[in-house]
Amino acid sequence: RRGMRGTYTTGSTPGLFEHYLAEAYRKSIEEGNQYVFINAWNEWGEGNYLEPDEKNGMAYLEAVNKAKRGIHGE
Repeated sequence: RRGMRGTYTTGSTPGLFEHYLAEAYRKSIEEGNQYVFINAWNEWGEGNYLEPDEKNGMAYLEAVNKAKRGIHGE
């Protein structure tokens, strides 16, 4: 949908995603923000839902929860 301006990443894993999301949470908190927005990895035109996939199941969703709990000490 972005033509030649599109970007993509390779080599993603739930563990790496959790690590970088936790870093984003930390930076957001340090800057006095309460939220981190995630642009869903599925078709953005279909609602931007974070949902399980066939390859990793719930692992990325669990990574979101772990990153949040790690920052808030839960």
